[in-house]
Amino acid sequence: MAAMGGGMGGPGGGAGGMMGGMGGMPMGGMMGAAAEPTPLSEAVDALRTTLQGTDVKADAVKTQLAKVRAERKKVEDELKSERDKLAKIVSSRPNQEAQLVIMGILL
Repeated sequence: MAAMGGGMGGPGGGAGGMMGGMGGMPMGGMMGAAAEPTPLSEAVDALRTTLQGTDVKADAVKTQLAKVRAERKKVEDELKSERDKLAKIVSSRPNQEAQLVIMGILL
């Protein structure tokens, strides 16, 4: 059942393998299915690969770090934009807005 895998003991297991998404969300999504790679996950994988090399060069690490940070910034900017849109929609519904704040979806 490889499609259902991704647990702590499988390949890429541990905190980095299963919890590679933003905010510690599992990469497999809510149902545990394999997620399509994102530019951020690919940048993180490239950084991990660089760090696992036998002769790790500081410049290579800095380059990969810059890519991860740039992709994270894009994701954060997109999330902020979507949160702003959602906040406008629910601003006339205080009960819904309050629930979204409690859930951590809105800030």
